[in-house]
Amino acid sequence: MLRFHDAATLKGRYAWLSMVTGISERHLRNRDARPRSSTLARVEVHAEKFASVHLAKRGFSETERRDLIDRHPRSLAAGVVYNTEGADGFEYPVTKAFAARIDALGADINEAQTRNELECAKKLLVETDWLNRRYFARTVTERSSGVAPGMLAKIGGAKTWDDLRQPRAVVTANLLFSMLALWDIELHSKHFRRLQARSILSLLLPLNASSGARVRGMLHLPVRRLLELVYSLAERSCRGAWPKTRPSVTLLSTKTNESEQSVVNWRDGTKRFGWRDFERVWNAIFAATLRGESQAPSPLAPLFVAATIFQDLFVKIDSSSQAKEVWLVDGEYADWWSFHAENFEGAKAEENDASPWPAWLIRA
Repeated sequence: MLRFHDAATLKGRYAWLSMVTGISERHLRNRDARPRSSTLARVEVHAEKFASVHLAKRGFSETERRDLIDRHPRSLAAGVVYNTEGADGFEYPVTKAFAARIDALGADINEAQTRNELECAKKLLVETDWLNRRYFARTVTERSSGVAPGMLAKIGGAKTWDDLRQPRAVVTANLLFSMLALWDIELHSKHFRRLQARSILSLLLPLNASSGARVRGMLHLPVRRLLELVYSLAERSCRGAWPKTRPSVTLLSTKTNESEQSVVNWRDGTKRFGWRDFERVWNAIFAATLRGESQAPSPLAPLFVAATIFQDLFVKIDSSSQAKEVWLVDGEYADWWSFHAENFEGAKAEENDASPWPAWLIRA
């Protein structure tokens, strides 16, 4: 989640943390430093002042600011979910509660590592009641095999923290997909009830748009798909029908009031796309499409969060050659969405007038 903040704010991690906490970047980079209780108290005061100033700029009253700050989770993943609730005006209680569980487990394991209690960390992984076998499987096939995942044996045999690195990475990746899948389902239940029940966030995963042959532009990256999704939602909101084809660079440039070069660079990943960019682009596209007939809806922050995470995790761009390495993970994500949809009331239910999604948005 720290990497998400880096990408969303377009700031270096330590610069952002220094701004929020009031602690110098040099001190934050010192991993051996252990802050005193008095320092932590000053950090909390500084962070609250920082948040209050930010909220005041957005027009919140002092009472509203106090309430928002008091209710803010004191952990990272849950905090990200909570922040999106303020951005789009909807609450995601199931996702936020699950994110808080992830944060608490991560904090306990990190504390065990700080104390060098390897057996305690191993016990936390294998005995946490809600962390079932699914979270230890490396693939969909292993997850559905009925056989205990190999990572469980690796945890049991771990003698050093290095031995625990791969199992923790597998569990972390599964927890992230699991959380996003839950968020996906809540997002549909609040914003897209009149549309066919399906995963929304999977529309932002990297897509191979070729029919088999390697062609230029065959890989559609998450930020590109985000721009196309926002354009499509605006068109349907105004005209009651989906656009028949994906938007061109020229059309997106016109709708967003951004240069064609910026649109190209965002789409191919050579220019970073932060929260302020998303907010500006969303408002511009809806304003251009609605033409003053009604007020544009608030930006759907979970779409930005998912696209940013997917771009960070599954797209690697060589800074010198601009060569791209892209991971296609549709099956893995779909497996987690299906798992939660079976256990989430109404996830697969559709209203009688449920509208199908455009085929070009789902696949090339």
